[in-house]
Amino acid sequence: MTEWEKFMANSQTPITPVSNVPSPRTSSPIPR
Repeated sequence: MTEWEKFMANSQTPITPVSNVPSPRTSSPIPR
């Protein structure tokens, strides 16, 4: 499991990939 998936699993708020960050599974690595 990636750090992003851990974050998504811990976050109860649905996040839109196109909203703030590009989709981590398709293009960019996790923004730090």
